[in-house]
Amino acid sequence: MINYLELHHSIEPKVVGVRTGLGAAYVDEAFYQRNQWYRELFSGEYATKDRMKKWATMPDYGHPLLRIPLHKAGKLSDLVDAGLLKGYIVSEKLRVLLENYKLPRHRYFDVTFTKGEQEVGGYWWLLYDLEDGRETVDFSQSEFNFSWHVREFKQQFTVTTYQQYTALFEEKGRAAQATRLVFNQHFDTTLDLWGTHFLSLYRGYISPRLLEAFQQHNITGYSVREPRCKLLFT
Repeated sequence: MINYLELHHSIEPKVVGVRTGLGAAYVDEAFYQRNQWYRELFSGEYATKDRMKKWATMPDYGHPLLRIPLHKAGKLSDLVDAGLLKGYIVSEKLRVLLENYKLPRHRYFDVTFTKGEQEVGGYWWLLYDLEDGRETVDFSQSEFNFSWHVREFKQQFTVTTYQQYTALFEEKGRAAQATRLVFNQHFDTTLDLWGTHFLSLYRGYISPRLLEAFQQHNITGYSVREPRCKLLFT
């Protein structure tokens, strides 16, 4: 059985340059003004269920991200955390490496950073389709955390089908987070990088063979951890 790990950004100061536990870069009001589409897609002030459904197919909605400011002490690595809610910002080196591995349907969008008056390119925003479980998850065998729903609506909840899972989101405005996901034979276990839409994780999982490639090619700016949601493949 394949043992995927969660792929995260590094928060090591010697790697990212800052000691706050944040990334090397950030989005500010000037960024939002230049990228109103990003504000409308992700900002809480525009929160709608239809907007959040788009996150499952982000390659269809991405745009170049230009002039993202770096922190004064920020360092660029192969994986750069700028506080974006979806996808990964990757270097040209990492993009070339990923071409040899299997990803869901995906696209790359141009990224540049600014530090003072200097603008730095050679980076890409990688966006890929997220797994919604419609055809690949056995909901009757999976487990979910309903603590928020119980607290807010003072009733118990059960999910045993994809339809029930999506209905909970439609009716209550918030999806239940999985603590155990059982994938059926339709899930592609040859994927090297993938993520879920709502179900378990906001960003991605990495395969052992891609992680080994990261290590062999000295990819910087990432960390991994054991999945917080148990993943089972049948």
